[in-house]
Amino acid sequence: MTPTDLISLVIFQALEREPEIPFEEEILYQDSHILVADKSHFLPATPSGLYLHQTLLNRLKKKTGIATLSPIHRIDRNTAGLVIFSINPTERAQYQNLFRDRAVEKVYEAIAPYRKELVEKLPLTYCSRLKESEHFLQMKEVEGDPNSDTFIELVGVGEDWGKYRLTPG
Repeated sequence: MTPTDLISLVIFQALEREPEIPFEEEILYQDSHILVADKSHFLPATPSGLYLHQTLLNRLKKKTGIATLSPIHRIDRNTAGLVIFSINPTERAQYQNLFRDRAVEKVYEAIAPYRKELVEKLPLTYCSRLKESEHFLQMKEVEGDPNSDTFIELVGVGEDWGKYRLTPG
């Protein structure tokens, strides 16, 4: 057995346990430079942990036949939303730099429990320190001087929930 055969066997065995994500992604826009897809909740954007095939990146590669797709920004597995992919590897860094240089404004909406003590403090800017996680393209909150901020405001109210708009700085 060659090293390649052994690696394939290990990967195949690990993938037998890969959870099926029943939600379908949707391609909203595509040209010769970028592809924009709507990612459902719980679908990882890129391979990590137990997920290889059940990721937005690999589903789109299979659906489009574009092997060079690469996400140009981050979005958590549990977050639904738009993900932009670069198609041409020579242009990828230029698109990623738009996010790094904050030339692109991200806005999220979230449904969460309505808590009067929190809502009375809104709008507010939440500051924390983010650090790259051991998982590819993921961040985690850690102790230390803030290096990120998010403006949070209430935009709607239900019986026991609020609709919040979050704008990262």
